[in-house]
Amino acid sequence: MSFAKEVKKEVLKNTLKSRHCNMAFMSVLIKNYGRIVENSGQKSLVISSDNEDIIRKCFTMLKKIYNIDIGVLSKGNSFYIEISDEITIQTILQGMKMWHDNKPDIPKDGVISSLLIPKMCCKRAYLSALFLCQGQITDPAKSYHLEIVTSSEKESEQVKEVLEAFEISAGSTLRKNQHLVYIKDGTVIVEFLNVISAYVSLMNLENERIIKEIANDTNRRVNFETANLVKSINTATKQIMDIELIEERLGLDSLPDDLRQMAIVRLEHGDAPLAELGGYLTPAIGKSGVNHRLRKITKIADELRGTQNS
Repeated sequence: MSFAKEVKKEVLKNTLKSRHCNMAFMSVLIKNYGRIVENSGQKSLVISSDNEDIIRKCFTMLKKIYNIDIGVLSKGNSFYIEISDEITIQTILQGMKMWHDNKPDIPKDGVISSLLIPKMCCKRAYLSALFLCQGQITDPAKSYHLEIVTSSEKESEQVKEVLEAFEISAGSTLRKNQHLVYIKDGTVIVEFLNVISAYVSLMNLENERIIKEIANDTNRRVNFETANLVKSINTATKQIMDIELIEERLGLDSLPDDLRQMAIVRLEHGDAPLAELGGYLTPAIGKSGVNHRLRKITKIADELRGTQNS
């Protein structure tokens, strides 16, 4: 099961206690899956989807809010609820603020009435339903990206406004004629999952973030150590070339005793780091002393190259 499906499954299992929160949640379901069907002058409210769990969620919530006698039907791969009683349809849509001028008015632009989401708990319910119907999230093991597809720019603005009530900052864009609200920051996605009460998914995402951070720290450390190793090898190679040049042109005996000893030790231990080289000298010296002597050797070699090139 994909991570997005796991989040949605968790949202479906959550139970909302208050009537106003249930209505906020249900309004999103109706605007996404509801439509008015007219047959022989008879109007029906049909709520349909190929996702049986969503339709059963509608069934449970409608029963809870309005205590009406309905059932879940199926046709092919589609599941639906059909309500034909005009008074019941009017009661439901009026409650969802989707009844104007004595007729159904399910919003095509996706914007629900702000009267349905006055409280923070209602806003949580709204965002939960919104992600269930219109949201996607990538596998956090791969990347951090959560998006909600909206019907219009106005709905995108409404979604962002509700998110801002929870201090969640989101971007919006138009992609292939689709309006999107998106979050790309792992920490902010965790906050969103907390708002919609997807706590198990939140912990799974946090675990992936920890694994990623450990892997990234390890990679940074390895890269740092590798870079230092390459630098040390390049430096040692240059030092050996300097010593060999002096040996060829002047002979190592031409060097002062401290530099001659240093040159011999470097030739014998070509891949040893500076701190280790100092231990091979008599008497032993520290890293800074080794570096100082090798710099003197390099200076002599550079002078010889300058004489050769002049």
